Amino acid sequence: MTEEKLIEQINAGNEVALKEIFQKYLPLVHSIGGHYYFKDLDTKDWEQEAFILCVESAKLYQAEKGRSFGNFFKMRLQNHAKNLLRYEFAKCRAKYLTYSYENLQELGLISEPSFNQPIIPSNLEFQQFIQRLSYLELIGLMSLLGIYDLEESSKKLNIELKILKRAQARVKRKMKSYFLTDSAKK
Repeated sequence: MTEEKLIEQINAGNEVALKEIFQKYLPLVHSIGGHYYFKDLDTKDWEQEAFILCVESAKLYQAEKGRSFGNFFKMRLQNHAKNLLRYEFAKCRAKYLTYSYENLQELGLISEPSFNQPIIPSNLEFQQFIQRLSYLELIGLMSLLGIYDLEESSKKLNIELKILKRAQARVKRKMKSYFLTDSAKK
């Protein structure tokens, strides 16, 4: 009997035709099953999965599409095997995703964030830093601290405002360099 007639009989409810077509493709079932390792399925379970898939494939098969039933069943069987593996891998991953925040902390996988404490220079360090500055940089520092107004200082000293702003920028750069890198070395 041809495959198409067997499929027609399967759709009509003939169980003998179903067993016959499944027996024909049983080597394919074992071949595809041998390519994959299923942790939760033995050979009989895999055959049962394939049998159910064979019934579904026979009902869905359309000869007009130009594909043989064997190729159609093989494609569906391979996809089903991959889906079973995905399901198994998802179960394995789920074990690792069910920890609470507190459990992860207890296991040492999460630590509390640490904040770096700001380094506050001593008076002596600040005096040593000030001695390294030029006159313009001292004016820039005083304006940064809010003691002098930059525009008023510019007018009193008869210096362009942009020169004092550059002095301020140099003070900031020197301060970062002096207190952050030098204090790390101390």
